[in-house]
Amino acid sequence: MNLQGQFAALAQQVAQAKGGGAGPAGAPPMSGAASPASGSLPLDIAGLNTRLTMPQWLSRGAAGAGMGMENIVRNLGNLVGLEPKAAIEAAQRRDAPLEATTAGKVGNFIGQTAATAPLMFGGGELAAAGKLGDGIASLAGNTLGRGALEGAIQGFASAAPGHRVGDTILGGATGTLLPLAGKGLGRLVDGLPMTDAARALLQRGIDLTPGQLNPEAQRNASEEAFQSLPFVGAAIKRARSASATQWAQRAIQEGAAPGHIPVPGDMNEMLGAAYDSFAPLYDQAKGFPVAPTIMNEGADVPLKSALASALKTKSSLATAAERKPIAGFLQNELSRLTGDSDSLLAARSNIRAQIRKVALQGDPKDVAPILQQGEQAFTDALRSQLPKEALTALDTADSRYGQYKVLERAVAASKDQVSGLTPSKLSGAVAAETPRGVYARGGGGTLRDLAREGKEVFEARSPATGHRIGILGGEAELAAKHPLLAYPLALARVMSIVTPTGRRLAAGMTGPQLAGQALRDQITHSFNESFSPDILKLLGSFARSGASNYLIPRTPGALEAAGTGALSAAHAARGLL
Repeated sequence: MNLQGQFAALAQQVAQAKGGGAGPAGAPPMSGAASPASGSLPLDIAGLNTRLTMPQWLSRGAAGAGMGMENIVRNLGNLVGLEPKAAIEAAQRRDAPLEATTAGKVGNFIGQTAATAPLMFGGGELAAAGKLGDGIASLAGNTLGRGALEGAIQGFASAAPGHRVGDTILGGATGTLLPLAGKGLGRLVDGLPMTDAARALLQRGIDLTPGQLNPEAQRNASEEAFQSLPFVGAAIKRARSASATQWAQRAIQEGAAPGHIPVPGDMNEMLGAAYDSFAPLYDQAKGFPVAPTIMNEGADVPLKSALASALKTKSSLATAAERKPIAGFLQNELSRLTGDSDSLLAARSNIRAQIRKVALQGDPKDVAPILQQGEQAFTDALRSQLPKEALTALDTADSRYGQYKVLERAVAASKDQVSGLTPSKLSGAVAAETPRGVYARGGGGTLRDLAREGKEVFEARSPATGHRIGILGGEAELAAKHPLLAYPLALARVMSIVTPTGRRLAAGMTGPQLAGQALRDQITHSFNESFSPDILKLLGSFARSGASNYLIPRTPGALEAAGTGALSAAHAARGLL
């Protein structure tokens, strides 16, 4: 396509339409194939006139693209002495009418982007590979440095004679700002950086403060210190404590029957409600005839014999005298059986209640292992005789009851501490209730995951000591030196901690943020499926080139406007203080 001749002809056509005369001085004469009446240009391919005409907007856009590419070539030619400055100035005069049209501007933008993107990509790759020196390689090794380098290359390549130094510096500055702007947009969509543990808790429905999203970050140390401040400190402490309370509720929910939602309150009451939540499931296993026997494919085992074996277990350190009351208790439960599953379930429930009571007392006589084996004997008798549907309900309840027992141990270990159920106590209970081999292989289920996540997120990094004074002192010094900057930031920070909307924004959990994340992930997936990594890198260079082409001419004006606005705001604020 003969773009150069076509955009020259179009420039003359635009000038004639505006002024009724010939084209600008220095412009080539308009091709006779152009049609001033229709405002269109012929479609030339490799010098061949196809006798087809393009719409006016497409004609101007195509000519503008050719103009943009030609300008880059002319500027680079001038740099090596192949293109005189006078020729560049003549071309600028010739192209002025075309640049005045919207389609011409868009085409020029596309042309310059297409011409400079390969330069940016090639220069960045050479720099990163160390072909331009170790210092340049180090610069290109990080996102900001590479952005500055590519922006400088673009500013240099697109600069007219006499403007190269300024445009190169401006291009480097703009190239540095692009990654920062991208990072800022990413923060706006994704929220603040967070640890894997914090992300897991958010997915479990636990509301976290900005500091808890990344416990090792400075913002968490500041949050912990801010709890000691008057007025706002209490609100910040409530927000952080609420997250820990939600964690405890979630732990209780994991140890209750499916569908049970814990009601916030006293920890012992919450645990009791979790225990009671199993009753409806166990009711489905009632009303069936059962014998006091464990049915096996081989020889059946009378329940009395199974209980006698439990009393002799070596997993308990209880003395003979301490085992005697347990023997009486188990024998009493055995004597209450009436030949149906109801009585067997009731006896098992009584044994479990006794285990819970002993656990809450700390089990000083180590009788819990005996009771647990006795309870298992009653369970085996039930399992060996119940029909399939009733057995399914029993298994569902029992599968969660094991987790309930872990919680029971954790709450018992907390005793009367104000903190109640804590991640550390839960972690210890999981380790105690899980066989060593299983635990060593990472077993322990959801409660182990919850304990690990809770320990990472909720354990204090900045205890209420003199260390917090140092953190608060630094914040106070900033407020004293730069009040116009510090106070609005402090207000925004507090609101992000104490308000639900602020916390959701910080975590990237608002509706618009989630929609943006889904859209980005979908686009990223589509591009990764469609293009190779090298093509994706080249497309990224085109995107950065286009952004730089748009921003470089506008950056000086934007900086001036920002400076003027900042001064005006400072004057206005000073008048209010």
